[in-house]
Amino acid sequence: MLYGRVPSGYDQTTPTQSLPAPPLSPGAIYGFFAETTEGPGRGGHIYVDRTGGIQAVQVDLCTTLKNGEWSRINCKTQELYQEPADLEKYAREHQITQ
Repeated sequence: MLYGRVPSGYDQTTPTQSLPAPPLSPGAIYGFFAETTEGPGRGGHIYVDRTGGIQAVQVDLCTTLKNGEWSRINCKTQELYQEPADLEKYAREHQITQ
C-alpha cells in the first residue's frame, strides 16, 4: 500500500472528489484512521524519515475528553502526552515490523 492511494477494492467517498494527498514533511510522526462501511476501521501512526521513507511506528497516544475539551494523553500512563525529544530515535525504537 502506498501513501495517498486508495487500496484495490475500495472506493474513496470522503472527500468526494479524488484530490491528491498532501505531501508529508520529513522528520514527523503522523496519525491516521481509515473508516469503512463494511468492515472495521484501521488506524495507526507512521514516521516519515529524512529521505521521505515511511515506516509504521507504535505510539502510545490517545485522546480523552476532560472538562469538555479533548486532551492528548499517554495510553499506558493516562498522563498528558509528551512528544519524544528525538523522533528519529523514537521511530527506530518503536518501529512496527511485519
